Amino acid sequence: MPKYITSNEILDLTEKLRSGRDITEDEANSIKKLFTNNMLKTKLNDRSSKFDSQLENALVEWYRAVADALCAGRTGNFANTIYLWFYYMPETPFFFDSGLFSSLSNSAINNENIFKITHTVCFPQKTGKIVAEKSSAKFIFFSAEGEVFSDRVSKIYGFRFDFYGDLTKSDLYPFVRNYVPIVSPGFENFDEHFYKSRNDSYVGKETLKKYIIQTAVRSSGIDTILLKLGTEIKHKGTYFGSSVLCAQEKDVPLILSWAEVPTEDIITELFLSGKITRKDVIALMDEERSCFFRQETISEGAEIMKKLAGIRKEIEEDDSWIEAVR
Repeated sequence: MPKYITSNEILDLTEKLRSGRDITEDEANSIKKLFTNNMLKTKLNDRSSKFDSQLENALVEWYRAVADALCAGRTGNFANTIYLWFYYMPETPFFFDSGLFSSLSNSAINNENIFKITHTVCFPQKTGKIVAEKSSAKFIFFSAEGEVFSDRVSKIYGFRFDFYGDLTKSDLYPFVRNYVPIVSPGFENFDEHFYKSRNDSYVGKETLKKYIIQTAVRSSGIDTILLKLGTEIKHKGTYFGSSVLCAQEKDVPLILSWAEVPTEDIITELFLSGKITRKDVIALMDEERSCFFRQETISEGAEIMKKLAGIRKEIEEDDSWIEAVR
């Protein structure tokens, strides 16, 4: 059994942070190690018989202190305890449901601390090639043949740059500073495959929206980058870390409008157009099942999503129908 940090130890770190001091990298990692799948189902789940209310309360105090420190403009190892996926947590223990982590994520973004807790930047092929020529950061790139470390390969679709330290002080920063992080349901857990032009895959209801969004963004020619945040820790096969999609500020409203289209509406339109079968629909509505989609079907779903988002916008902008109903 792994040894986890205790509630009293977390409270001690909270006092340390509130006194103006930073915590060590090891102390930050000890907090991040708490968020395993097992812990989220037991000690950090108020529906479980193993729920630990003292641990939960200690974490609430810790992250309140982190939010205060970020709002004050502070940076340090304490920021590495943030996961942007807190914003999307499907479980609803008290401290996830309190709105604290939503504001915490937004605090990090609003204060541009997001660039200070980034350890990896992913670019699409065209931009990545330019960055590789001008940056001293170590990089690898990705192709249809797999992950490679040399340029003797075809079909390159993305570059990944790894570095240590503060991104704002890196020679990568000029290539990322004009991008805005997108924190909204549907944008979590993207990886380098975001830039892959073909993603034939088994999909469920949630992952379908992920593939559709990335296809819509790519097909629309919108410039994006992917940031991986915090220190990644491997613990019993689980990698801890957050990723966030970023785009130019002018493009964010359009992308968010796509994300607001219900997945059920996209599935319905795909079925009515004959792109998927009734069996596919049944599988997609079951959270425990999945079905195989080729890229052509995902691309059709992306076009449907964009069309439905356009219709929603027209309805919102034209309120004459309200008067007609009255």
